[in-house]
Amino acid sequence: MKPIAEPNLYEAVNHAMTRRLQDGSAPTLMLFTNSGMVRALDARYLKDGSTKDFNPKLVPAALSPRDSTSNANRFSGVDPRGLAPLRGGLYTSRHTSSMTAEILHYARNKPHVPIVGGFPDHDASMRELGVIQMRIVQPPLIVDLSRYASETAPFLAALEHDPDVRAALNHSRYKGAHLERALFDGVDYSVARGIGNAVANDSRFGGLRAGTARPSDREGETGDNVVLYGPDYQPVSSVRAEKVTLFDPITSNPITTKLD
Repeated sequence: MKPIAEPNLYEAVNHAMTRRLQDGSAPTLMLFTNSGMVRALDARYLKDGSTKDFNPKLVPAALSPRDSTSNANRFSGVDPRGLAPLRGGLYTSRHTSSMTAEILHYARNKPHVPIVGGFPDHDASMRELGVIQMRIVQPPLIVDLSRYASETAPFLAALEHDPDVRAALNHSRYKGAHLERALFDGVDYSVARGIGNAVANDSRFGGLRAGTARPSDREGETGDNVVLYGPDYQPVSSVRAEKVTLFDPITSNPITTKLD
């Protein structure tokens, strides 16, 4: 399946979300200075190519969006016509639960990671990753669609009842189901990217908080992703990296480096 399986639904949601950003009805949240953030990524992007040691000079690139012209990510990337939004997305979390859920999801595709209790083994999943701990230094205003925020459900209901969105849902693979189901679809990004690109194209907003679509190994716990938008290949200005943790390839023990 293509990441945007329902182009008409993408367009309807994107236009409806854009209108709500413009009229101020979308729920928002300010991420205040010194708020903690985390980002996990392949450790190769943090290691020197020749020595395989951690190279702090690679951290700025690891905090730079690079997906505005790609078709791979949920809340950022090209539209159904292949047009890129104004900004790409840097995927972070405020807490480790959503980060861990994403890590375990992608670890399922790695044949050397054993399955324990229905989920990929945590230690084996972490060995090839690096985790950047950050702090907010320039407080961004973000659109808040967290599962745990009281305004999210009524806002999604209002978005769902937009006539064009409702019509697109009725003629989609969702057969008129609630918009939230489409938003958290594990393989179709039509609704998620329609919402995300509306935010990416509005410079008043620094990002988007929304729940991960990935299952967690902890019952009832998934957490939220925070997508910080910015120009591709430029470090996001709202955060500063403080620590980087890599993991021993044999023991999985964490090795943390504090940055200046």
